Amino acid sequence: DTALTGRALQLAAIHERAHAEQCRELGALRSYAARLTVQGKLRSEAIAFCAEAYWDIATGHRREHVLARIADELETAYDWTAGLSRGEIVAAVGRECPPLSTLARAREVR
Repeated sequence: DTALTGRALQLAAIHERAHAEQCRELGALRSYAARLTVQGKLRSEAIAFCAEAYWDIATGHRREHVLARIADELETAYDWTAGLSRGEIVAAVGRECPPLSTLARAREVR
């Protein structure tokens, strides 16, 4: 997106690099096939958002704010998440993202 600047541009670049790495690791066909289901898409996006989380945390953003931003984006920017609860989204991010996993587990029980 050419409208992105600053932090948003940096996060988008990190996110897309993570997807490119997923494709290199799995191969194009397996990477595509893994994203054919909602759970596969969610896992792939959780991994890419985790790459963003590492950068956000390293630049001083609080973990709880990072998790909330990622969950918000997954809930609102992706139409395929419509059938998922926020708890399911947070749990998926927690499974794929060590810096957010403990925080995600704590939010699941609330």
